[in-house]
Amino acid sequence: MLPKGHKRLRQRFESLDVDADGLVERDEWVAQAWRILDALGEPGTSPRAQAVVASYQEMWNDLASEAGAGNGALTLRQFERAVESLIVNPANTDFSDVLRAAVTAVAKLFDRDAEGAVTPEGFATWMKAVGADASKAQEAFRQIDVDDDDDLTIDELMQAVRDYHAGRLGVSILGG
Repeated sequence: MLPKGHKRLRQRFESLDVDADGLVERDEWVAQAWRILDALGEPGTSPRAQAVVASYQEMWNDLASEAGAGNGALTLRQFERAVESLIVNPANTDFSDVLRAAVTAVAKLFDRDAEGAVTPEGFATWMKAVGADASKAQEAFRQIDVDDDDDLTIDELMQAVRDYHAGRLGVSILGG
């Protein structure tokens, strides 16, 4: 039996593999960004939308490279290894910068007061936009808001992404 985090990675992989062919391709990865933007009604030409899409493309490049797939499709095993290496147990500080850029770009979509953090209301919208169980938004927010200040910072959100992929966060914040 695989550790809990691997089960989560398998679930994440399956949610990304929209054509169910056993591979996650670049277009499927980037389509996740477009689904978020579409759910919010964010125009694809807006600077915020362009930042989200560009950050997802950059994440894909690094994940595919880490998996040895170039820009090709990832198998479940390649996906698990790349996510473990780059997100769950990051030794690559360059990818941490790429992940931070992606989390920041997405967070800006939900930072309605432009204060640099996501409020509980913004986070509930986030959950709905990514197709996660929005009824668990308040519970997830409390788990992620480690300093109990009623705002989610980029650092807290980055840790939540890592914890989600590692199976340490009991609520999906990425949909699927």
